[in-house]
Amino acid sequence: VDIISHLTTPENQLKSMELKASNEDSAQHGPSSSDAVAKSLTPALQATSISQAPSQKVTWSPLPTSLPTSLTRSVEILGVATDCWVQLFSDRIVFGVSQLQGKVGTMISCQVEESGIIDGNATRFNIAVLLGKRDDDMLGVYARRILDRILKLRTSLQDACPPILLGISLKPQTQKDPAMFNGIVDIVVQMYEEAVRTASGGV
Repeated sequence: VDIISHLTTPENQLKSMELKASNEDSAQHGPSSSDAVAKSLTPALQATSISQAPSQKVTWSPLPTSLPTSLTRSVEILGVATDCWVQLFSDRIVFGVSQLQGKVGTMISCQVEESGIIDGNATRFNIAVLLGKRDDDMLGVYARRILDRILKLRTSLQDACPPILLGISLKPQTQKDPAMFNGIVDIVVQMYEEAVRTASGGV
């Protein structure tokens, strides 16, 4: 799998790291630690020049008889062997990313709350580490960015978006690499799109 051809442009990379909740959430709770980690990666992103084909809009409408739907991939991202998988269930989406021979060390739950009461487009991400590294904010950034990308794929704001569960284990030297970040997010989102089309009867 040629992962390099799927990574984002400099403009999209900068947008991809703008992992912000609503203004209301920031005012009440202050900037999250995941936001701070994302901002720290921005200078490095400006030096990256990799292209990506745009994703197509998809609708979360799997056929009940098709669930659960599972996809797995073993790929190389920037020369690092990476196992990725996605499973669609009726009430959530499960993602897995491992650079440690399929082993998963941290499980993260991420769900979104959307409200149009304040400004018509308020979004708040709730992230919880269920198992593993609770002091590693970067892993939360991965979960949040994946869910943010899924939200942007919806054909309508009324489309449902189940919470995600991310199991992840990365090599220490690659975990905060901006190019690795974009490569992993891109491949699992592409797999999600394929899984939804499969579960929806190929529509």
